[in-house]
Amino acid sequence: MYHRLAKSVPVLLLSVISLSATGQTSSVSNPRNGWENNPYSKYGLGELRIGNNTSLRGMGNITSAYSSATMANTDNPASYSFIRRTTFEVGANMTTRTVEGTDNGTTEKYKSGTASVAYMNLAVPVGKNAGMCFGFRPYSATYYYLTDTIHSTSTPASPLGDAIKSYRGEGAMNFAFVGGSAKYKGLSAGMNFGFLFGNINKSIVLVPTDKLTYNNAYYSQFVTNSRV
Repeated sequence: MYHRLAKSVPVLLLSVISLSATGQTSSVSNPRNGWENNPYSKYGLGELRIGNNTSLRGMGNITSAYSSATMANTDNPASYSFIRRTTFEVGANMTTRTVEGTDNGTTEKYKSGTASVAYMNLAVPVGKNAGMCFGFRPYSATYYYLTDTIHSTSTPASPLGDAIKSYRGEGAMNFAFVGGSAKYKGLSAGMNFGFLFGNINKSIVLVPTDKLTYNNAYYSQFVTNSRV
């Protein structure tokens, strides 16, 4: 039987996730770029993105020993040597989230959503026993904006009386890479060489509101700018 492989396999991934969360502080979405307000993105490099392609996500992100003649498994670069046709893949993510919380006894909620490129891969066979892959994908995203009110009776107590403390962060990390592999008989080995780059800006602002009692208090701001 004669089996002909496709010369190119474009893939479009559209995943829709709906989540619900509760919070104790007030928060707002970003009106400029539509990013969702995610307090967990405050830590580390932000909320990590999944860079696997459509097929691997549909199989529960099984990437350890998977190989294909027309699809790049970027989590296992040793699979590149099994590619038989030049393959270009593009995926997109769309996420919606509903956050609900209580502010002074009033229940508030807001909805936010994001849409972005999930990955771009170009896999190329190099002879019969080798292959290469060029790829790009978002690595992480950071956006949060939270405000909290502290008082002299809070635990720990505020030394400035009533004050508003806000936390804000915004930024993203991207990952570009090139990988290659070769095989000999039943053994295949490969490596990815990548470049992680991006910017993350974080700030904490404390604004005293009880100026009658603490009339010499000034607001303070701490800013951290990280460039990778």
